[in-house]
Amino acid sequence: MRLLFSLFLFASVASAGPHVLLILVDDLKPALGCYGDAAAKTPCMDKLASKGMRFDHCFPKHKLGRAIRTERHRLAEWKQLGAPADTAVLELYDYQEDPAETKNLAAERPAVVKEMREILARHPEAVER
Repeated sequence: MRLLFSLFLFASVASAGPHVLLILVDDLKPALGCYGDAAAKTPCMDKLASKGMRFDHCFPKHKLGRAIRTERHRLAEWKQLGAPADTAVLELYDYQEDPAETKNLAAERPAVVKEMREILARHPEAVER
């Protein structure tokens, strides 16, 4: 009965428009044919992208996060686009002591935070276009 109702609902919605399908994937990178990656074999996503709208450079209006990982730690930095580094909210996690990342250690381990931020500083931040 549930399947029949779902099919009926799909059939009635399918005739209305406009149709919107929003696909969000974290850490995917543009490893898709529609983004110019010649090695990527993604014919279904490429076909879908050819019929719709593709966003190449999008950022949230609020805080933007970026992260750096080492074998043991992950540091996440959250701040407004273009804001000074000292305004960032920081999260530090230790994979060995807390694999589930349940406790933010940033306040307890300033030396690790400093080392990780130095690594993060070598990589460019996003810029508003």
